[in-house]
Amino acid sequence: MQNVVFKLGEAKSFLSRLDRFKVFNPINVILLGYFILIFSGAIVLMLPYSTVGGHISFTDALFTSTSAATVTGLVVKETGTYFTFFGQMAIFFIIQIGGLGYMSLVGFFILSRGERVSFEHRLLLRETINSPTVKGIRKMAKRIFLFIVGIELIGALIFVLRWLPEYGPKAIWRGIFHSIASFNNAGFDILSTGNKFESLAMYTADITVNLTTAALVILGGIGFYVLSDVYRFARGKKQQMSYQTKVVCIVTLLLLVVGTIVFFVNEYYNPALGKYGLGNKLLISFLNSVTPRTAGFSTVPVASFSALTLLGIIALMFIGASPGGTGGGVKTTTIAIFWAYLKKCVQGRKNINLVSRRITEALLDRAIAITFLGIILIGAISFIITYTDKLGFLEAVFETTSAFGTAGLTMGLTPYLSVFAKYLIMLTMFSGKIGVLTLILFFANIKKKPEVVLPSGELTT
Repeated sequence: MQNVVFKLGEAKSFLSRLDRFKVFNPINVILLGYFILIFSGAIVLMLPYSTVGGHISFTDALFTSTSAATVTGLVVKETGTYFTFFGQMAIFFIIQIGGLGYMSLVGFFILSRGERVSFEHRLLLRETINSPTVKGIRKMAKRIFLFIVGIELIGALIFVLRWLPEYGPKAIWRGIFHSIASFNNAGFDILSTGNKFESLAMYTADITVNLTTAALVILGGIGFYVLSDVYRFARGKKQQMSYQTKVVCIVTLLLLVVGTIVFFVNEYYNPALGKYGLGNKLLISFLNSVTPRTAGFSTVPVASFSALTLLGIIALMFIGASPGGTGGGVKTTTIAIFWAYLKKCVQGRKNINLVSRRITEALLDRAIAITFLGIILIGAISFIITYTDKLGFLEAVFETTSAFGTAGLTMGLTPYLSVFAKYLIMLTMFSGKIGVLTLILFFANIKKKPEVVLPSGELTT
């Protein structure tokens, strides 16, 4: 017994020493991994056999790798025509690793070999999967891995069967690539031809392509923890879904419904929808309600949307995906907490209530910080590229918000940005994927100083 107590004390002492010198810090490990992924991806894309012409600038290679690693989908070169099969394979793997989180993949491989998962690795898995606790992380990681593989294979099979008559054997690779890109909310496509950046424009009214893409995007964006939780509830292994799952599902459903209605009403007589029948209008409206929240696929030209629709899309891109999902943005739960706070202020209530639960002040503070940090970042980058690239402010805000939300939608500006603007957009993509989380965890690890309570001041609001 004394030996066990000694070993436990020794382990705690070791972990405390690591924490003191910040040798082991989950966010530092995750950051380093993404940096390695992005730069190694850029080097691979610069190899002569990665591109059709055998050459790509370092900036464009780094931009493409950053966009793939952060599963954004903003591109400066047409993926289907500029990159060879080898280059497309490189982008494919960068998307998969970036979308799932490289630490998740490492964990899955360790679990598949039956090895013991250390406490440090459990913490890393918890951060990438966004599990509320490390308890049961092993079983959850296995379940999530099976979900991911199963969903991506089903999506690929549907696309292959749909495109086989049209593309022949090439449909296999295109179906697999599009399934991975859709589930990871990446927005890359290899269907466009002639450097037109058409995305899914040739399948505007195709029910199979639209609904399969939308389903994959939604499943990838709601979060791995939510997928696992819903599965266990559906199988009767849980009496009720967790609170986070309820909030994520409710907010996701509301955003899909409201987004579809707003797009349908605003664009009904405009060029984006005007020439289509009622059924196709609803289909296009639905997809364009799904994809702004981090996916980036489009079936109609974004530049043809009205200003009001563009503002609505900017709002959806800013919100982004859910915690633990493959996308970026401030997340659905954050915006839900912010909305509950505004509702509390308007109604004059004492407590902040959301879906039959009270929101703590700590959660509120974090939600407000995330929201305003995102607004400040988008505003600053938009202002700079408006000045440097002589863009309209709405265009700059749309491009920057798309990068922050890792949405990948563009009004056609990305290929024509200056080198300086491209690096700013890269920074925004990276921040949208993990930056806000990084800031929170960074400040959470700072040693707190005694707080001095100052006298209150009166202000008129």
